[in-house]
Amino acid sequence: MDFKKGSTYTRNDIHTLYFGRPVPETGTGNWTSGYVRVEDDLIVFMNIDVPGRTGHDFPNRYDEETKTIEWFGKPNTNSKQPTFDKLIKGKLTPHFFARWDNSDPRFTYLGVGKIVSYVDGNPTVFSNGNSTENIMLTLTVENERTDQRISFKDFGDAPNDDPTELQKFAKRVRRGQKAFRDNLLNAYGSKCSITGEGPEEALEAVHIVPHAESGINELDNGLLMRADLHHLFDDGLLSINSETRNIELDDRLQNTSYWQFNGTELRLRSNGTQISSKYLRQRVK
Repeated sequence: MDFKKGSTYTRNDIHTLYFGRPVPETGTGNWTSGYVRVEDDLIVFMNIDVPGRTGHDFPNRYDEETKTIEWFGKPNTNSKQPTFDKLIKGKLTPHFFARWDNSDPRFTYLGVGKIVSYVDGNPTVFSNGNSTENIMLTLTVENERTDQRISFKDFGDAPNDDPTELQKFAKRVRRGQKAFRDNLLNAYGSKCSITGEGPEEALEAVHIVPHAESGINELDNGLLMRADLHHLFDDGLLSINSETRNIELDDRLQNTSYWQFNGTELRLRSNGTQISSKYLRQRVK
């Protein structure tokens, strides 16, 4: 099925394109849930920053600048289940539709996702305190990319953004964001600052003091993290001691694969320096 990037579609619109009629009132199957299979297509209805119909508030993300999606499966999903097994093996074509307002029936078509990485057993804690484990996938919807980066050694810190302006445009493109990410990729050699692993497509530029609060894109306010670790950091399940630079994990992660990082030291940057404690201290205030 051909969809137009950037165009909006309702569930009824998509169902009509496939079957010639809107979603029926009964016997809808998965058409009212987060994703549904139609032959070799997987139609994904992704809520971002808002809970879905079932009340689950997954931390799905879409980065407009890098065309990268972070998508969470339903509770208790994993890569061995038939749908995700076929998706990972390239036997399904995932079409991603996203909305930022759960009262709006329209979803914006982002494109066909190409899997960069996936993580099983990802702990997700909802706003009501309930938790689950599920699969989290990082995908890109644009193949074009550039290997040319801005070096933080040559050009200094990325420009800061105006926090007043951010209140209006927090979900739109950030002017200093690309340079911020490029600087971090150079500083950490395109490796996660916690695990020491890549590839860079699976890594995210992380603001220690949240960007929406400060607009600060200085290198010392940034870390390069694997996408799932970024989620833990944002949710307060992973923190960094401002004095020792050691990773500190919440006790709820004791019986997960993440616990191997508890107590380990944050990696040095490629020039042998460690981040300043300035913004780490500010984060915990």
